[in-house]
Amino acid sequence: MYYGCSMNRIRQLGPGPPIGFITTLAALGLYLLTVAPTLSWGWRDIGVDGGDLLASAYTLGVPHPSGYPTFMLLLKAFGTLVPVGDFAFRGNLLSALLAAASAGFLYWFVYRISSKLDTELPLMVRAVVASFAAFTFATAPLFWSQAVITEVYTLNTFFVGALCVQASYLTDRNRDRVRLMVITGLTLGMGLGNHLTLLAVAVPLGFWVIVRGSISRSSGVNFIIGLLVGLSVYIYLPIRAAANPPVNWGDAASLSGLFWVVSGQAYQDLVFGSPIDSLGQKLISWLGLVFEQLNPLGLFLAFGGTSALWKSERWLMGATAISAASLLAYSIFYNTFDSQVLTIPAFFIISAYSGLGLFSILASVSKWAIENINGDSPDSLKRNLPVVVLILVAFVAVPTIAIYLNYGSQDRSEDRRASAYAERVLDTVSQGAIVLSDTEDRTFALWYYGFVEQNEKEIIPVSSRLLQFDWYWQSLNERHPAIFPAQIPKDVAEALVTIVGTASDDPGVYFTFFHTFLVDNFELTSDIPGLFKANPK
Repeated sequence: MYYGCSMNRIRQLGPGPPIGFITTLAALGLYLLTVAPTLSWGWRDIGVDGGDLLASAYTLGVPHPSGYPTFMLLLKAFGTLVPVGDFAFRGNLLSALLAAASAGFLYWFVYRISSKLDTELPLMVRAVVASFAAFTFATAPLFWSQAVITEVYTLNTFFVGALCVQASYLTDRNRDRVRLMVITGLTLGMGLGNHLTLLAVAVPLGFWVIVRGSISRSSGVNFIIGLLVGLSVYIYLPIRAAANPPVNWGDAASLSGLFWVVSGQAYQDLVFGSPIDSLGQKLISWLGLVFEQLNPLGLFLAFGGTSALWKSERWLMGATAISAASLLAYSIFYNTFDSQVLTIPAFFIISAYSGLGLFSILASVSKWAIENINGDSPDSLKRNLPVVVLILVAFVAVPTIAIYLNYGSQDRSEDRRASAYAERVLDTVSQGAIVLSDTEDRTFALWYYGFVEQNEKEIIPVSSRLLQFDWYWQSLNERHPAIFPAQIPKDVAEALVTIVGTASDDPGVYFTFFHTFLVDNFELTSDIPGLFKANPK
């Protein structure tokens, strides 16, 4: 009897859940085929932060601002509990799982919102259209690139998707919101513990919920309780910073250091820092990026989706449009080479628009077929034929072509550039040597292999760029007082001279970069290209 009741409930749900599950698994399968086997710098080198994040999670340290405590705890737990491959592969696998789940949330969101556009189309059409939107996003090269390496952006998208789905339920006036408000607050709090740009999606969605959902004061209290519990993940930063782990950005054990990390003060000059004369070129690049993600048909359907939403759910249309526009504009003005990854939630929204646009077109075609074709059995097949053809064309023209065009560039399954570089350096230097690097890709790769994969060699990888910060020298002094004296150097040049002077004989100091300052101040020898051993003149 219980089995029969369960089967009845499954039948009442219709095709939505099983097709959503299949869609999520298909996205996961694509990512598993192309996931990087170890540490990777990613597509177009926009994944160089992976070494920093992995080394921080493994040692329970504090990575670059804003510290990402939610991601640190999740990555540490997942990497510890899943004994597959090296720690970097586990981080890559976690990204693939989160990316697939994000596609699942997009499916769920579009499936629910499509009912606001048309209630006459069969549930199967809603499910297939939602699957189209999810695949469109899952195969977009920018998001795909983050799904196969270790980075924070798939987790950020996971929280974006979760908030979108939760908001769609909160606007349902017939639903009990007590638990859901707590869960939504918890989702937002933990999401902000991963990436602060989540606010660009959460705040506009909040206005939609307030306007459409008739939120009571008690529901607001429940939301705040959940939010505070979620934000409590930030306690991780001062607790772990006080232990001075190998990766410990910003001295977050102090109040000023914690504010420096969480607020991202190190990068504030980059916010709206793009030179005025470069904005034209960045805008052109941005337009190319948009076409690259969805192709012309996907964008055409997205415009159709915005039109359909405007007619049926203007507050949702306004909220999501504000989110997408603000993220796209922020990425244009943010003066870094990898700022494009900040637009991923915007493409999540645009992909939802494309699915809703396809749904709107199918609704119109279906009504036309009903009005112009007789209703007997043979003609019933004819009525459905235009809908089926349009669905097939959409799937082939957008996600299928995206896979065909981008599979080669997104396939990281043989990518060992980062690991080959770090292993070559660490195999060359002496036991316990100090290795100074300047760029983020080299620095973070050496951090990962020095602190995680080859920590028994006791290499001390040092970022020459971070030597400008007093907190970095103090952290090095606490861990290696014989090499890094308590007296803080006045600048980077003095810091380099001090390091070479105290550690050049044994075990030795190596530079992974060349600069005239090094030639002027040290005797340099090189056993392999790009690696220089330094001794005082």
